[in-house]
Amino acid sequence: MSEEERTHLVSQKAEREDSENLTTDGTESSGDAETAYEDVPVYVTCPHCNEKIVTRTNFKSGKYTYWTSACLCIFQCYCCMWIPFILDGLKNVIHTCPKCGSKLGEYTRFRMDRIWQKKKKHRQTQHNYTRG
Repeated sequence: MSEEERTHLVSQKAEREDSENLTTDGTESSGDAETAYEDVPVYVTCPHCNEKIVTRTNFKSGKYTYWTSACLCIFQCYCCMWIPFILDGLKNVIHTCPKCGSKLGEYTRFRMDRIWQKKKKHRQTQHNYTRG
């Protein structure tokens, strides 16, 4: 692909994104309502103080933490039951605004809809093969 084609595609993409962010009265809509919060800080506009910020993340024990601890208990690893409560990778992530301190969103580790989406993608990629 030539350099001209690349710049043309990039400019088309930017125009599309600009037109999607404009509402009918010409004002810009915030796309933060669909922001996918994950386990890392996210750059968003705070709906409470209208500042562009990078979210502050805090970790909180959730269903996944308790289920992991229960599984360790079932398999008689009583001395390891407390480990899920100190590992941040097994806890839910709460996103807050560093300016005003309001809660913006929460990323939960244990969600069935996310598991089904991964399985569906895996099944689709398994069956999409080319005949040669």
